[in-house]
Amino acid sequence: MSEERFDRIENTLSQLVTMVGTILEEQTAMKEDISEIKQEQATMKEDQTAMKQDFAEIKQEQAAMKKDIADIKQEQAVMKKDIAFMKGDISGIREEQGAMWKEISTIKEESRARHSEVMDKLYSIEVDQEHLRERVIRNEQDFTKFKSHFNF
Repeated sequence: MSEERFDRIENTLSQLVTMVGTILEEQTAMKEDISEIKQEQATMKEDQTAMKQDFAEIKQEQAAMKKDIADIKQEQAVMKKDIAFMKGDISGIREEQGAMWKEISTIKEESRARHSEVMDKLYSIEVDQEHLRERVIRNEQDFTKFKSHFNF
């Protein structure tokens, strides 16, 4: 074989070695990229797990809020019933108060009438008493005249 052939084989071998070196460099770079991707993927999985936990916590908080809202609505409904009941009571009290005012007015009128009646009777008694006093005085005068007339 000739020298030329050796040079070509050597050249080809050199090219093959260079190609293998390039392939090995690319393979190493790919392994590093894959390693970085795996690290990023692991980080993403951790983030995803953390997000799932956060989401679960949010769901729990949301459920607690829904329960609180339901409790508040229930309390509000009870308050509305209580208010309606109180309004009914107030209405009843107002009706009773109106009836009491009417009764008080009636009692006042009766009291005035009785007062007037008592005052009229007192006046009548006073007039009768005055009349009796006058008669007693007249009788005493008559008796005194009678005594003096008959000398008793």
